[in-house]
Amino acid sequence: MYPAAQTYWLEPTKTVAVGLRRYTSPPWATGEPRDCEHGWHDVLVYIGRDEAQFNEHGYRDSWSEAPQHDDPRWPTRCERCDYVFTAEDTWQPWSELIYQQPGTGKEYVIHSNPACSAQAVGAPQAAPGACYDAWWYHRKGPDGISLAVVLPNQNVWLVDSEANNCTRKGESHYCWIRKGDPKAGTVTVGKDGNTCAAGAGSIQSGEYHGFLQNGVLTAG
Repeated sequence: MYPAAQTYWLEPTKTVAVGLRRYTSPPWATGEPRDCEHGWHDVLVYIGRDEAQFNEHGYRDSWSEAPQHDDPRWPTRCERCDYVFTAEDTWQPWSELIYQQPGTGKEYVIHSNPACSAQAVGAPQAAPGACYDAWWYHRKGPDGISLAVVLPNQNVWLVDSEANNCTRKGESHYCWIRKGDPKAGTVTVGKDGNTCAAGAGSIQSGEYHGFLQNGVLTAG
């Protein structure tokens, strides 16, 4: 059973944590695990922060200030085994957008990459209850926000998306009806409105099943 989690709002900053990643990409075989034994080697190290760059469509551009390949900050070995990367293996500049909780100055990242640790990035992964605008998602709520909520099991719920068990696929409606202000932590999600017959306003994601009522995530 998961404890209740109060929701709180996060805003994106204009700062990214930047890093250097090396990895291998062997031919993919169906059902084969992505581990060192099967040739999947990976490492990511963070080296600081930089200003986020956005294009004319509002999408964040890739970090373009990565050092040359002869820079000693590039990692040389897999973080899980003794594999030493070759020049032919992938060199990937990496960036992770920093989010902030308004009024508190607290910083978070929203992704769950194991390399996004508080020590590496200087900001922990957002805890359950975090809410933010997944502005890149095509479906918006009545307030123009595409609401994303971090659930108690760290999965992300896109409240304005279509439910897997929607009974009105392709029709104009919301599978979850949300009311309240996500920025104030007062959202309630239910079925009171133009909706379908899927569920009772709850969310099932992985092993978590629960409700969002008056800004609080509860297990049900």
